[in-house]
Amino acid sequence: MALLNTLTSKSLVFLVVVSQLIASTRSAEPSPLKPQATYNGGYESATKARLRVANGGAGQSGLIGAFADAFIKSRVDKSGDEPFTVEWYLGDTTQSLGYLSAGYVDVAFTYNEAAELATVKHGKASKRELVFMDHFYLVGPPSNPAGLAANDSVSDMFNKIVQTGNVDAVTPPDPNVRPPTRFLSRFDKSATNIKESEMFIKIGQVPWALAYSNWYHQYPRFPLQALSAASTLDEYTLTDRGTWLSSPQSVTSALTIFARGAGSPPSSSPDDATSSPVPSNSTASASSSASSIATSPGAGPTTDPKDTPERRATYPHATLHSRAAQDASTNAGSEALLNPCNALLGTSPQDRALAVAFMDWLVAKDGGQAVVATFEKNGEVLYEPVVRV
Repeated sequence: MALLNTLTSKSLVFLVVVSQLIASTRSAEPSPLKPQATYNGGYESATKARLRVANGGAGQSGLIGAFADAFIKSRVDKSGDEPFTVEWYLGDTTQSLGYLSAGYVDVAFTYNEAAELATVKHGKASKRELVFMDHFYLVGPPSNPAGLAANDSVSDMFNKIVQTGNVDAVTPPDPNVRPPTRFLSRFDKSATNIKESEMFIKIGQVPWALAYSNWYHQYPRFPLQALSAASTLDEYTLTDRGTWLSSPQSVTSALTIFARGAGSPPSSSPDDATSSPVPSNSTASASSSASSIATSPGAGPTTDPKDTPERRATYPHATLHSRAAQDASTNAGSEALLNPCNALLGTSPQDRALAVAFMDWLVAKDGGQAVVATFEKNGEVLYEPVVRV
């Protein structure tokens, strides 16, 4: 199993290196990309784009726009800069790192450590900062055709999806009783696709390989669109908290959360997550992340036994902490569903001084971390800051 996981990581690194080699041949060319959105901090007179950033899910949720507007205001108010704009380019982790390597963007917000470290190692990024924590959710139809249980580990859940999916593919269930077990994969080299691939490989399954598993639905779309499709089609899927809270109630009401990430930034063994049960009547808090089945997030921080000097060296700005589970039925291995977001600074930003200032601002308590801590959708904070505000 360790060999399979190693092969997955090496395959991802290979994809990143290839994209960087291709990008290096294009670095002198003007960018062919068009921004998904342009932010001006409320200064309508601003026209000059001084910063370009790439991201997928956090851009769709609005956090990238919140970062951009707050940073512009900070520079105008505190540094005396003339108003300027920030451009956001939509791309998953692999695409965003490719854009950074090509010099099409100055900063990329991405979600895969192996790919990020490869980008730094190959000289395509000069700095990497942990900015916020998102959390993967394993969701599916309320009818729960795979029979996922509260005391199942995340690996158990993926095993059940595979087993019942295979059975249903041979003998379809009565649609009047329940839908067939199917899993929707974004299948697009995004961090979400990489994570669910890791989970399948961990249990010795590769449903995308020949002979192809019919229950494995390849749907290469961005996060909001993929979650909406899973909701409509009664399929299980892996999504993230930010996407979940950014989706309309018509989508989320047709799905159930079966597992969610919990714990601290990832260690070498993702299944060794620790959690401290709290009373079952705890209410959701802005900074919590639970891992119990079909419940709301739980209580506040606890002491993290893995808060070591080595971990702090990996995440120098992070105040490491684990989050309590909502109840005693905690999913073993829920730390595997953590989704840390790092910002990478390109080696040739169009305005180096401003790009470096943006990287520093992202991890400042009164800068980007304050934005993360107060960024809400539907009355809930979407992401978790890495520095206590």
